[in-house]
Amino acid sequence: MIDRRNRSIAIRACGTAVLLLSATPALAEVSLTPRGALYFDNVTQRQSATNFNTPGAQQLLDQVNALARGVGATFSSTPSSNARNSSQLAFPQFGGTFTFGWRQSETTQVGLTALYGKTTGNDTTIVQQFFNYSLRGVSVQDTLLVTTQRKGDFARLDLEATVQHRLNETFSLIGGLRAERTTSDFDRTSRGGLSANFFNLVAILNGLPPVVLPPESPTQAKESISSWIYSARFGAAAFAPVGDKHLFYVNGLVQLSHNPDAGYKTTFAGAPPTEQSLPGETTLGPDISVGYMYRMSDRLGIDLRYRATIYFTIDGPSDFKDARVNHGPSLGFTTWLGSR
Repeated sequence: MIDRRNRSIAIRACGTAVLLLSATPALAEVSLTPRGALYFDNVTQRQSATNFNTPGAQQLLDQVNALARGVGATFSSTPSSNARNSSQLAFPQFGGTFTFGWRQSETTQVGLTALYGKTTGNDTTIVQQFFNYSLRGVSVQDTLLVTTQRKGDFARLDLEATVQHRLNETFSLIGGLRAERTTSDFDRTSRGGLSANFFNLVAILNGLPPVVLPPESPTQAKESISSWIYSARFGAAAFAPVGDKHLFYVNGLVQLSHNPDAGYKTTFAGAPPTEQSLPGETTLGPDISVGYMYRMSDRLGIDLRYRATIYFTIDGPSDFKDARVNHGPSLGFTTWLGSR
């Protein structure tokens, strides 16, 4: 199953939190927060850096270009334009946060968070490219259109370590590291089609009957992708207490992230799987959270927050303006387990 490894990592993270808890009985303030979240990821909505991925369509295009060279025609192409019709991936996630004072400090807190979830999703990608041919003073244009539909299962693991240093009752500095792993298994069906304008031009100039290209048969494959996002972030938090029980807060951070090349496996019917890698990227952007906490007693509290992280590509195949936006609400129930 795609989530077996993720679940194992999450279990080990929770086990580590339990060991830390048992080994630090004298911490200034120790808390455990079971948390549920709904996480939206728009990676399937990004449109840039989409390439033709139908072997049949590419083979047909190669044949046309070979014919052009053979009869002395000149040809050029425009950059491919593409569109993606998709909804965001929505992951219900569950896990928790373990928080303790750094070296029994009352002003510096360390938080360790592990969240895990899985979902199903689908998308449709349409890629179009134009090819211009000129033969004996006559110019024609052909269009290659590839439509790819994908549907499958996705699993996500989110691990984060955060250090917060309180300067006063209303302001803190925050820094941390985050690792996000997404795995997917899905079925892919691709259909490609090329117009026959250049074939017909050659036929007409040579006194031959018109050419009708047969439609390309759909190409089906199973695909598996495994990717990581590693992030470092730094910023500040502002707090607005209202009475003894209510607290409003906002966190504003800048995050620098890197996605290494992702493992990518494709299996066509009747053929062994092929493995390759998808190019990684480096991104920069804001990480913003707003929230509210209600402290029911000295030992119990509830907190509701909404977090949004934007990843602008600064090095990689995607355009800077084609950002990845991850966001969603979470609800936590905090138990304070000990004080000095």
